[in-house]
Amino acid sequence: MIPHQTIPLGTDRRCLADAVVIDDLFARLARDETINAYPARLRAKDGSIKYVMINSNVYRRKNGEFEHTRCFTTGIDEATWKALKHK
Repeated sequence: MIPHQTIPLGTDRRCLADAVVIDDLFARLARDETINAYPARLRAKDGSIKYVMINSNVYRRKNGEFEHTRCFTTGIDEATWKALKHK
């Protein structure tokens, strides 16, 4: 089993350093867009910033009903984050 954490929409978003990022990600996923190499900054429990790249998509049932998303984050360095941010 792969460990995971489910974060329902509308919950605490303090883990993201940039509030606008989560809103943009949710809006894109609501439109069934696939997220590829989306640069983001996460706030660790100790308050430090972690630079990541997010890949995510939506899974819907055969009747079109939303089932869940899957999301993968990959740690990157600040220089890579800046390069992705300016694409």
